Amino acid sequence: MKRLYILFLIFLACAPVFGQGLSPSLLASAGNQTNNATYKTSWSVGDLIIDYRAVGNTVLTQGFQQGSISTFTISGNAGIAGATLSYTNGTAKTATADGSGIYSFTVSYNWSGTVTPAKPGYTFNPASKDYTNVTSNQTAQNYVASQPMQLKFTTTAASQSIALPFYGTVNCTVDWGDGTATENFTTAGDLTTAGDKRHTFATANTYTVSISGSLTQFGSDSYKWTGVEYLTQVISFGEVGLTSLLGAFYSANDLKSVPVVLPATVRNCQYITCSIIKFI
Repeated sequence: MKRLYILFLIFLACAPVFGQGLSPSLLASAGNQTNNATYKTSWSVGDLIIDYRAVGNTVLTQGFQQGSISTFTISGNAGIAGATLSYTNGTAKTATADGSGIYSFTVSYNWSGTVTPAKPGYTFNPASKDYTNVTSNQTAQNYVASQPMQLKFTTTAASQSIALPFYGTVNCTVDWGDGTATENFTTAGDLTTAGDKRHTFATANTYTVSISGSLTQFGSDSYKWTGVEYLTQVISFGEVGLTSLLGAFYSANDLKSVPVVLPATVRNCQYITCSIIKFI
């Protein structure tokens, strides 16, 4: 019996030993990279593994399986330099357009969300873009930025109304500045002809009304329009294509300031005002 035991020990000493080779590597569960003309850096977070089998983008390890991890780029032109594009990718993020309006940012694989451009004094078309399950780069995601015509009104009592004189070619959107829904006006849409667009403010306050889109004439040959007495400032004539301001500010007795320069496209300023503008 002792001889058999000794022979067994000799056999164990001489037999080849098989085991699992420890050659650890990292299976990433998160990561990213960034680069420019002079450097490239990357980081990964994951689990150390000692063996794996890979087929295509699928990695199989001891009890752990994970496909490839990718990020994708959303890029385009915001329409104006310095525009900020807001989105959420895990946390709220922003990207800023360069001096030519070009922007670019990355999102995670299968990302869904909304991108919203903004810059003070400008409106954007479209106002935002929605994305669902992004699995490729999204290029040429462009916006058109324009300055709206902006008018400031100060009402003195509840339920006072204005009626904006839209004439000529009308295809514009009005933000009344009081939290109510924006309204779209076209010569062939809401009315059969252009005309005064009425709105009632619920309370006495100061409101900035923004007009974006296309509008060739603000004002009419009937001169005074409803609510012109509440107009206190023309903040901007905007980029709406104005060619006429006929009677635009006739009887605007409380109008205190207007832009120094009219749009180059304006050709008709008849009866633009009949009152002394109270500049401050």
